[in-house]
This record gives sequence, C-alpha cells and structure tokens, in this order.
Amino acid sequence: MSAENVTAATRLYEAIARGDLDLVWELVDPDIELQTSPNLPDAGVYRGRERVAAFLAEEGEIVWGGAPTIDIERVFDCGEDVLMFIRVRGHGSHTGIALDVRIAHLVTVRAGRPVRVKVFPDRQQALGAVGLTE
Repeated sequence: MSAENVTAATRLYEAIARGDLDLVWELVDPDIELQTSPNLPDAGVYRGRERVAAFLAEEGEIVWGGAPTIDIERVFDCGEDVLMFIRVRGHGSHTGIALDVRIAHLVTVRAGRPVRVKVFPDRQQALGAVGLTE
C-alpha cells in the first residue's frame, strides 16, 4: 500500500504547485488535519477542509503576498506516512524580499487520501521523526 500512498501524496503536492485548489480539496480527506510549523505566528493544528483552506489563504496573503512557488525536492516512502522535502519560494508580502524556504511535510495517507500533514521547519528533525537518516 505504501506505493499508493506516495502517489496520493505526490498528486496532492503537484495539484498544490499548479494552484489547482479544486483538485486539492477533492484529494484530501474531509477531516484533513494540518499541524503547522511552530515558527509561524498562528502555529497550531487546523482540522477540516474549510478551516485548513482559510488558514492557508490567510498565510498565503500575510506571509507570501499570494501563492508561492512550491517544488517537491525529495520523497520518502514511510509506509502509511510519506515524508516530502518541499521548497517554497516567493516574496514577502510586506517587504518584497525574496523568500526561499526548504522544509519537510509528513503526509499521512489512509484509504488513498491524505488525512494529516505535519510541517517540519527542520528536515533533519523530520527524518528523525520517521527513523531515517539522509
């Protein structure tokens, strides 16, 4: 089942990168849970499509001034979980300064749908959370 989980997580992030939000919300579980980076001012756990969508829209405007560019750099098959190294680029909404952030997302997939995303600002910490080393 883990190859299917990698496919499900990858499809989700490809849809996010294209800005295909209709497909994003179709792919994820209705009760999707997002555990944000602890580095964000509004850090926390957000549950449900509507709440996650509202958080992401707000963060997109406040931090990025719109939709950033998102690239999948590496994917690790961890069974039910898929660890993804993500690169996010854009410009600060208030400063216009170029932002280039490399983070990790741990995506839990059940029954073919992402049900949880946990954001790690530190990739080494993310690898340790799933018992891997680079």
